[in-house]
Amino acid sequence: MDRIHPLSGQTAPDITTRLRVAIIYLTVYLTIWLSIFVRTQDHELNRLFQALSDTTRRGILMRIREGDRTVNDIASQFDISLPAVSKHLSILERAGLLTRRKEGRKRICHVEPKQLQNATEWLEFYQSFWSERLENLRKIIESDTDDATHRRKK
Repeated sequence: MDRIHPLSGQTAPDITTRLRVAIIYLTVYLTIWLSIFVRTQDHELNRLFQALSDTTRRGILMRIREGDRTVNDIASQFDISLPAVSKHLSILERAGLLTRRKEGRKRICHVEPKQLQNATEWLEFYQSFWSERLENLRKIIESDTDDATHRRKK
């Protein structure tokens, strides 16, 4: 049976429509909140994710994690110039993802897993944060659906 809104005299929207509106409002709120949060994040973490955003840099890290590599060895595995590889290495180094050391005429690159651990901890925290929020939303939706079903049976 349709419910009549007490003020407008119109038929109140069904539970599905109300849930869709609630989800839209929640999405807008979370998007605004997340954009504000991301802007205020620690500069170091921003550098880290910026460095990881490039496929070539991720490929470089994948090769270095297998063992220390020279800059020339890394460059030989990519179809880009040595100066381009060097630029990618500099970005990874500024983000704290790798270190370079000199051994004679060679520059050896070594991956620094601690920075990746910082990113993992940050991601795990927000995965838990959002999972909890979404679980609460699921419970609210199920509760509203159960209430609506119970009212229809009466």
